Amino acid sequence: MRPLIAGLFLALIGGVLAPPAAAQSGATRAIVLTFEGGRRGDRAREAVIFDLASHVELVTEDQAIATAEAMSIDVSSPDGLAEVVRELGVELIVMGAVSGRGREMTTTLVVANPDGDELARGEAPGPTDRAALAEIGHVAIQTVDGAMAALRASAVDAAPEPEPEPEPVVAPEPEPEPEPEPARDANRWRHPLALIRAGLRARTVSTSADDESTNLQYFFEASMYPEIELEVRFRPLTDEPDELARGLILGASGAFSAGINYEDAAGVEQGLTSWRLRVEAGYGYTIEDMVEIQGIVGFGVDGVELGMPDGFVSTLFSYLRPAAVIRVDLYRHYFVIRGEVGARIGLDGGQLAAAFGPGLAYGGVDLAAGFSGVVEPGFTWTAMFGYSFMALGFEGDGGTIADAGPGRDETIELRILAGWAL
Repeated sequence: MRPLIAGLFLALIGGVLAPPAAAQSGATRAIVLTFEGGRRGDRAREAVIFDLASHVELVTEDQAIATAEAMSIDVSSPDGLAEVVRELGVELIVMGAVSGRGREMTTTLVVANPDGDELARGEAPGPTDRAALAEIGHVAIQTVDGAMAALRASAVDAAPEPEPEPEPVVAPEPEPEPEPEPARDANRWRHPLALIRAGLRARTVSTSADDESTNLQYFFEASMYPEIELEVRFRPLTDEPDELARGLILGASGAFSAGINYEDAAGVEQGLTSWRLRVEAGYGYTIEDMVEIQGIVGFGVDGVELGMPDGFVSTLFSYLRPAAVIRVDLYRHYFVIRGEVGARIGLDGGQLAAAFGPGLAYGGVDLAAGFSGVVEPGFTWTAMFGYSFMALGFEGDGGTIADAGPGRDETIELRILAGWAL
C-alpha cells in the first residue's frame, strides 16, 4: 500500500491540504486530501473539514511543506513521504470522492493510516443541499471514530502483555462539546463561474419627436418582432475562500435582427434592422445564502436602422447604465426570481440629433423582472420581461427634418434564453 500513500501525499504537498485548524492538545492528528468529483467534491470536502476541525487536529499545508524542507526529504520517495507524515504525528489520512448524478449521487469517505492501509469507510449523500452537507460531516466524524477505534485495537494487539497493576481510578466522563454552527462556506450559494445563454428577444420599439411650432409629430413605430440574443456572464472569483472576493461580476450581451418589416406613416411596409450591445461590471453580495443584491455599471448601444425612412431617420443611442439588481433563491438555485432597475444616461444620439436638433440631450430608465435557474449538471435558463423609456430633448434651429422640442423612445421586450453554466 506504500505507492497509494505516496500518490496521496504528493497531492497533499501540491496544495490540497485542509485549511488551518486550531491545535487541540492530545487530539488525533489528521490530513484531509482533495476529494474526487470536481466542484461537487470540493463542497463535500468543505463540509468534512468543518465538522472534523473540532474533532481532530488537522495538519496544514504549510506545516507539511516546512517539515519536508527542514528534513531535506525527497517527497517522490514513498519511504521519505511516510517519514514526513510520521514526523508530523499524522495518524489518519481522510480521502473522499463524489460520484453519480441527481438522486444517485453519493459521497464515499475513506480513512487510511500513514502506510495507506484502509482503516474505515463511510458513505453519505451527494452535496446537493444544506441537509446533505450536514449528513456528510456527520458521516465523516463517524468514519474517523471508526478509524481511531481500529488504530487502538491494532495497538492493543501489538503491545506486550502488561504487568499486573492496581486497578486505576476511573475519571469522570468529560462534558460533551457543543456542536458548532454550520459552516457558511460549506453551505453557501455557489454562483456559477460562467453563464452562456442564447435565445429570443421579442420587442416593440417606438421613437418620436414633437415640433411644437407646427404641432406635428414625427415618429417611427414597430410592433413586436424577434431578435436573436447571446448573453455571457462571468464570476471569475466565485471559488475564492474570501467571501467578499466572490462578488465580482462581468457581463456582455448582444441582440440582432434583420429582414424585419414595419409600416411607415403612410402605411407602406419598409425594411428594418435592429441591434443592441451591452457590456457591464459589478458586484453582488449574498445574504443568508438566499438573497443576492447587485450593483452594476454598464455601457450600452441600441440601434434601429430603417431601410427606407419616410419622415424619420435611423436611431443609434449610446448610454451609461448604472443599475441595481435583487435575486432571491426560491428553490435550491433551480428557481430564482430576479428584479432589476437601471438608469440610462445618454451619450450620443447619432442621426436623430442632426435630424431634429442639432442639439440632443436624453436619459431614462429601464425595468426588468422574471425568473432564472441552474439545473445540474449545468443547464441554465432565464425568462424576463422588460420595459425601457428615454425622454429626448432637442435643442437648436438646424434640424434637417424639423426643429423639434421634446421626444421619447420606448421599448417593451420579452426575453427567453437557455444555455450552459460552468
